[in-house]
Amino acid sequence: MTNWDDAFFFDPACGAADLLIPIANKLSLKPALSETLQLWNEHIWGCDISPEFIEAARLRLVLLAVTRGRKLDDTVTNLTALLSNLFVADGLSVSDQYIKSSHIAMNPPFGIVTSEDRPWREGTVSAAALFTERAVSLASPQAQIVALLPEVLRTGTSYTRWRSHISQHVTCSKPRSIGLFSSYADVDVFIQHFQKREIAVSPKLHRKNSRHSTVGDHFIVNVGTVVPHRHPKSGAKFAYLHSKNASPWDEIRRIDEIRKFQGRTFAPPFVVVRRTSRPGEGHRAIATLVLGKRRVAVENHLIVLLPRRGSIPICRRLMSMLQSSETDVALDRTMRCRHLTTGSVSSLPWF
Repeated sequence: MTNWDDAFFFDPACGAADLLIPIANKLSLKPALSETLQLWNEHIWGCDISPEFIEAARLRLVLLAVTRGRKLDDTVTNLTALLSNLFVADGLSVSDQYIKSSHIAMNPPFGIVTSEDRPWREGTVSAAALFTERAVSLASPQAQIVALLPEVLRTGTSYTRWRSHISQHVTCSKPRSIGLFSSYADVDVFIQHFQKREIAVSPKLHRKNSRHSTVGDHFIVNVGTVVPHRHPKSGAKFAYLHSKNASPWDEIRRIDEIRKFQGRTFAPPFVVVRRTSRPGEGHRAIATLVLGKRRVAVENHLIVLLPRRGSIPICRRLMSMLQSSETDVALDRTMRCRHLTTGSVSSLPWF
């Protein structure tokens, strides 16, 4: 950016101004502190549902101006009142600030909320998805948007339609994964830069590159069908495989645990992968090869891979692939969520 004083910034969930403080630090100073705050107020907008956060945000901006060399020329109450464009409101209800801003910076809330009448999803969604949607929909052409978002929005299967919807309004730079949000929040996050398009485009189909084979070309990928605390123990008896008795990287020929089950079961040979998978900590796709002749009931915390063609040899080849560093790198790049999905496993490159 060549001239910060020509830009207009908005944070729709500003909290105590953690993102606005570095921006204000780039803005010009006037001779008096009150004049400086009036100038900043013309270029910085922010809202939050917490009055305490807005009060803290205003006080921090006053303190920033003081640390940059401006002396108090009025009471603190009068000075904070000059920052009227930091106000109490829900960022999902305001509109003008999105439209008028040249730059939107946000770290929206990650909590789960109920969404209705969205073209990409109904029911419960991440609030971050709604904030991002509102920003990219209302922003003016060429506006710049930078957001710190949970990894589920970038890689989660349930947000595939959301990503397609967002891409109609903006062009996206390469996302930057930065790992855990903090030591107190067990969620991986990424930073994404968007630029609003001049004209919204129709969603594009994501076509598979035929030059590269994937795991999904060789295996049918399913989630295990037994939900332990939901499905009654009734029906025929089957060998029962779950995450505790699926020994990592082992070949199992006999499963001693038995369960009654009325749903779908699986005939060996097949490979199971544990769904729970933490990025950056050892192998991402921990697998077990299931052999034998008896059909198996599989818990829903495991992903089941059934060979399309061939049998035990191709399953062993898959086991070797999943244990490789190449697979770990691919999953760290494409799936930073805590749970693997059938889509993330299916799309793994085959080698």
